[in-house]
Amino acid sequence: MREPVFLDPVTAPADSLHTTSAQPFADYSFRVAAHSFKVVSISFFDIDEAQRYGENEYEWLRDVHDHLDRINIRLFTFLIGQEELHAVKTAFQRARKTQIVARLMVEELRFHGLRDPADTATCLDSYDTTCFPRGTDWSFTRFFIPNAVRSGYRLAHDAQLLWNAFEQAHNKNGLPGELEIPMESFARAVEIMLKSCWDADSKHERPDQGRWVAAVKACGYVQARLAVRKEMAPAAGRALEIA
Repeated sequence: MREPVFLDPVTAPADSLHTTSAQPFADYSFRVAAHSFKVVSISFFDIDEAQRYGENEYEWLRDVHDHLDRINIRLFTFLIGQEELHAVKTAFQRARKTQIVARLMVEELRFHGLRDPADTATCLDSYDTTCFPRGTDWSFTRFFIPNAVRSGYRLAHDAQLLWNAFEQAHNKNGLPGELEIPMESFARAVEIMLKSCWDADSKHERPDQGRWVAAVKACGYVQARLAVRKEMAPAAGRALEIA
């Protein structure tokens, strides 16, 4: 599965974001979040799906950097995208577009999935401790399995079970590399497991290993990984098994 690339560019001071130059972002439907902190004269641009944009858009962003620089505002731009973002950077380097690369594409940081049971526990704990509506004691876990929560159960207690279920699916299907659970697959597995527990919770039954294994099988992790493999077909003489 393709993992996102995080490009953290060098910051450049520049002009006000309230100029008519902002129009290209609207025209190209940029998914941008801008946050300004006037006290320290720093602004942030977070641009998602950055691999989709071309030279015109990046030249415009470079102009914004320079424009803000003239009024002593330092702009930090974060480009978030898929692996293709590397190709965009390489193309600019080959075309000697150094003014774009130097301002926007200097440092690269890769987003990782969950790489061990500790990571898994941290994310599961968020379901146990995040409440909605705010100010109540209704966590996401409690909403689905209130009886289990009342008796002391927490999703974070099952971090090793969930990790083992993904590890089993990963190894059983011969997926390459070390196990790294994408957040999409993780969240989908948790959602499937919680929804499957509605009836069981009314009988005061807690989630168990079987439910986690079933949730991982249904979340699409194996299918997604196989879909992006260089060799789509299973090894000769071996049937594909979704475990």
